[in-house]
Amino acid sequence: MDEAAGTISYTVSLTNASASPVTVNYATADGTATAGADYTASTGTLTFAPGETSKTITVPITNDATYEGAETYSVGLSAPIGATIATGSVTTTIHDDGTGFVPPGVTPDDDRPAVASVSSPTVTEGAPLDFTVSLTHPSTTPTAVTLSPASGTATLGTDTDPAQVSFDGGASFVPVVGSTVTVPAGVTDFIVRFPTVDDAISEPNETMTLGAATAQNASPVSGTGTINDNDGAPQLSISGPADVNEAAGTISYTVSLTNASASPVTVNYATADGTATAGADYTASTGTLTFAPGETSKTITVPITNDATYEGAETYSVGLSAPTGATIATGSVTTTIHDDGTGFVPPGVTPDDDRPAVASVSSPTVTEGAPLDFTVSLTHPSTTPTAVTLSPASGTATLGTDTDPAQVSFDGGASFVPVVGSTVTVPAGVTDFIVRFPTVDDAISEPNETMTLGAATAQNASPVSGTGTINDNDGAPQLSISGPADVTKRPAPSATR
Repeated sequence: MDEAAGTISYTVSLTNASASPVTVNYATADGTATAGADYTASTGTLTFAPGETSKTITVPITNDATYEGAETYSVGLSAPIGATIATGSVTTTIHDDGTGFVPPGVTPDDDRPAVASVSSPTVTEGAPLDFTVSLTHPSTTPTAVTLSPASGTATLGTDTDPAQVSFDGGASFVPVVGSTVTVPAGVTDFIVRFPTVDDAISEPNETMTLGAATAQNASPVSGTGTINDNDGAPQLSISGPADVNEAAGTISYTVSLTNASASPVTVNYATADGTATAGADYTASTGTLTFAPGETSKTITVPITNDATYEGAETYSVGLSAPTGATIATGSVTTTIHDDGTGFVPPGVTPDDDRPAVASVSSPTVTEGAPLDFTVSLTHPSTTPTAVTLSPASGTATLGTDTDPAQVSFDGGASFVPVVGSTVTVPAGVTDFIVRFPTVDDAISEPNETMTLGAATAQNASPVSGTGTINDNDGAPQLSISGPADVTKRPAPSATR
């Protein structure tokens, strides 16, 4: 009999009519079914009037929503008067699995649990993703539920940890072993938990699904879990040396992401002139960096030009632009190139120092009366004027007596200007200049004479000197004697007069 039958009728019959009344008691009795829960207890006395041969007993059946399996009760006869009992009891089985007799027009009842729904939770990365699985009916016996979790944009085992299950509303959890969980009797809702992994990867919100089914489901019922990322869009920053020496060769810059991304990140980079000039002081560098998923660091290399000209401290910058998949936090770094011996150099590299020093002072020789021209040579050209301190000194030639005041020429001798004080300012780009000492053409015969000229910049530990020689043009002096060419001889005086 199906649980949805409503009422069940039982017929009590006499084999033949009696001329006098016949009575008999009847009563229902529990088997595995329970009166008050599965059916309504029925008791009473049937009275057959003379000539009657049939009576009916009706037992209401309880149609509940709990799956209990097949259960039995019986209806029995006792204490007959005017007759004897041939068949005194009948047993009825109540079915709640959709089987058993139902009266016409009544829909069979099937309380076997199926999965009714699976929730679709949303959590922030790192929090547990709890799916609530609901069954259509409770059961008086355990129910096997098959779980079928599946990766979506979230990857099981990477974005989640192993599944757990709770049958007490989340008070306690145990690991899910295999694909089937056994739901205890009486439970209609349980939680399947997937702990989520709080990684440092910037990624879109991700999803996974959980399917669940009992043997009564034609196909699994599914819910979709969403994991919201908590890392935000990654930020790009560029870093590199603030100061480098011109001899460094190449300079490396690091472009980094604050956190990895689940999808590619790109950003453009380019060098830009400050006081340094691309092609002269460094090599222009441009391009696009691509960070593969999971990568957080890339390198940019910029070649530095090591020339022989002192230019002072010069700057250029490397900047980032047009990012995709990230934002820019620190978008530029400025580097100063030093050619004064300072600034970072890689191990094993000798720092470059292009500050001009006096390399040499010539040692001219002239004839008295001609200009004594000292050529002063610097070690490097400079893009700015260079101060050179002159220190002329008398030797056997006396400054101011054998020479006139000094003059200087920065155009190879085409023009000269007086030297004022002890310092001359060499124009930018000039590496050789002439210091002239006009010599005095006197009429004195004297040995060849010398003087010295020292010259130094701030980079010279001590002045560099040259010796100028003045060759005398008067020759050795000649001696001459002069006197009368003729004289008259007087007679000698006599002895007596």
